[in-house]
Amino acid sequence: MKFLIFIFSISSSVVLAQVPPHTILDPAKISFDYMSSDGGFWLDCTHTKGTQPHSWTVQCQDYRFSLHLLLREFIRADETTYEFHYWATEGKVLGQTRTQSTWLTVDTKSQAKKVVSYLGFMEDATQLRLEINLNHSHQVRGTIKR
Repeated sequence: MKFLIFIFSISSSVVLAQVPPHTILDPAKISFDYMSSDGGFWLDCTHTKGTQPHSWTVQCQDYRFSLHLLLREFIRADETTYEFHYWATEGKVLGQTRTQSTWLTVDTKSQAKKVVSYLGFMEDATQLRLEINLNHSHQVRGTIKR
């Protein structure tokens, strides 16, 4: 048996895209609720910032969620893309961890105001609702933020 061995080499420069750091969120711009999917209950939650830049503790009566939330902005000349990635663990009552990523792209003529997202628990019978107010103190139009 004869084997042919081919060696390919590519000589080119590699440019890696720089990943923007995550945005530190103001606790006043975030709110949480815990509810049943059928509308049987809706619990208002309190939240406190953790020791890590992306960590939060969310308390909804007997439910205590350890939550990690990353928000990144990718700003280009004609649009901005927001990445929301978060995961939550409720170990006291539910004993479950759930995760979700959401991407939102808006053009420069639009301004996103808020994002509302739901993270399902108990096979989606209940949900942790997250609302983030995106109003910025700065206006970004036609620039790339570095």
